[in-house]
Amino acid sequence: MQKKLFAELGLAPEILKAIERMGFEEASPIQSAAIPILLEGADVVGQSQTGSGKTAAFGIPAIQAVDASLRAPQVLVLCPTRELAVQVAEETVLPLPGLVFTGKKWQDVRTALNKAAKVGITAEWITFSSAPLAITDQVRAISEEWVADKGMPEMGFTLGGLDELTDDEVRCLIAVDADRAVHRVTSWLPVYAAAGRWVDA
Repeated sequence: MQKKLFAELGLAPEILKAIERMGFEEASPIQSAAIPILLEGADVVGQSQTGSGKTAAFGIPAIQAVDASLRAPQVLVLCPTRELAVQVAEETVLPLPGLVFTGKKWQDVRTALNKAAKVGITAEWITFSSAPLAITDQVRAISEEWVADKGMPEMGFTLGGLDELTDDEVRCLIAVDADRAVHRVTSWLPVYAAAGRWVDA
């Protein structure tokens, strides 16, 4: 298989910028072969040796395919072992400090961020167990309202609920206004100790 530059694979500009920030320019042979086919929506079965970049070969097209305006899971990665699941999680953790929402597909996210800033809503990280009662009561009410309204499970599964929030390793990201009213909440479950977090929206 021939190696190509990531810039030759048909990736979106914001994806290419993220890849460049991570220090990559040239795709591995498995990435060069798989990425263009996956971007077309075709199924691929790829086999390559350990460390050859298989995770990025399917992960990069999967990230590009995500529609930020849809509030539902869009990518599910199944791994046969816990060790491989941890490896995939490590390689697909978003670098949040450098994350930017550019391009047309992120317009809804930018609009929401701008609207929140105008009305004085800010994002705060909390742990459920250490949050004030006024906050946890609101989170409980939001959760109960969501479950009642959606006819759970709306998506066929859920990654966590209020019981999971009692774990101090779980972080909550809450959107609050100046009066401490909670408007939205997401929970971020640990991938494993000290590796990163993934969202349970």
